Amino acid sequence: MPNSDFYKHFRADMQKAGVEEFKVDGLSPIPNEKVRGYQSLVTLMQQGHGYSGQFLEDTADDVRKAEESHFAKGNMESVWALRDDFSGKDRGWFANDPLDGVLGIMSEDPKTSTEYLDPAHNDNLKYLLHGRDWATVVDHYATPPGGTTTGLPVMAEDGDVRKGFGAALEAATTGEAPGAYHAVGQHSEPQARILQNTINTLYSDKAADHLPKNLSTPLAHVLTSYTPDTHEIYAASDSKYDIDWDSTGEVWSDKDGAHMAVGHQRLAAVMRGIADDGGAFGHLYGAEQQYSHHVLADIPQDAGDKTIQNRVVESSRAMGAYDGIRSDVIFDERFNKTQWAADFNHGISTGFSTALMFNPVADLAPVGDLTSKAIDVWAYESNKEHTAEANVEATEKNAKTYDAGLHDVDHMVRAWADSRGHGIDSDWTKSFVHAGQDQYDLGRNRTLDTLRADR
Repeated sequence: MPNSDFYKHFRADMQKAGVEEFKVDGLSPIPNEKVRGYQSLVTLMQQGHGYSGQFLEDTADDVRKAEESHFAKGNMESVWALRDDFSGKDRGWFANDPLDGVLGIMSEDPKTSTEYLDPAHNDNLKYLLHGRDWATVVDHYATPPGGTTTGLPVMAEDGDVRKGFGAALEAATTGEAPGAYHAVGQHSEPQARILQNTINTLYSDKAADHLPKNLSTPLAHVLTSYTPDTHEIYAASDSKYDIDWDSTGEVWSDKDGAHMAVGHQRLAAVMRGIADDGGAFGHLYGAEQQYSHHVLADIPQDAGDKTIQNRVVESSRAMGAYDGIRSDVIFDERFNKTQWAADFNHGISTGFSTALMFNPVADLAPVGDLTSKAIDVWAYESNKEHTAEANVEATEKNAKTYDAGLHDVDHMVRAWADSRGHGIDSDWTKSFVHAGQDQYDLGRNRTLDTLRADR
């Protein structure tokens, strides 16, 4: 129990032993490598489970205090600095970064993860995103110019850097165990607030479009769960979401749970960072495709043309925004475009082949249900176009002629119209196809303007 004498004594003793150095035979091939108590404690904790939330939070707090105290004394290297790189499949079992290690354990308890990272009650999220030095490996020692003495240590991040933090962040914002893409669900205000603050901090630190190592995948997992919010941000139709491009936004609740909004360019920058991983962004893109289909399928059978047009406009803007991010990658000379497109399409296909993340509408007439099979056929054709387009040299000229994303909108509207008993080439259908084309172009160009202002 947190208030018991035993726990208080244990914690006080651990605060001392946690920063003491110990020689562990056989741990590292590097001579005289010594580890600290917290590194051993967290390594041991990783072999168990079922820890109380209070114990996990206290341990994380104590580890953080130890490293802050170490730097406050003028030390240039991390208190956890080791010369060996404990990362990857074979070496990552040892918690050389005990704070990241305890966060990984904490991710198994989403409620505690949310409490620990909620910026309304502490600055832990800010510290982990903005203030912490994540370099824990002594890469080498610098030698002063003209000198022979050993200079200051040159530190580096190890291969497993932020793995635990990413897992805790995913659990804290979704309320679910990390490691998979999440279906849309209701969120609490603390969960939404953590995501909103994460996006804003990454953007303000100019770390959004090139995300810190090992955060891309967990953020992609998170954002699939917030697709209704990201859809509305890009649609810029609802007053809660139609905010300044650079706005920090807000969090609020309604009958569907908590929601978050941030400025368009802030969200686009983070999604662009995720898009360095084609598969991760492909799953985000596929989630938006599914959600847009869901929005159209949810239009009442007796809806008027104005209601229909509004939903088509909003979905087309959102899909255009996602495609603006995809286009920016295609223009980026750092990437093998064909491989990226293959990874992107695999990300989309994986999402569609598992299950729709959004509940189908139950009260439509037989001709009104947009089936999973119809969406799969459309996605297959869409993927072929994405791959072909990636093989075209990205030039300023064809920046305006990329058609794969536009055809996504065309197929979506026609498939929906067909499900309502209208011909795919009827004048009624064409009027909404044309509206979708215009708004897709608007959404795509607005996003590209934030990412590639010089185009």
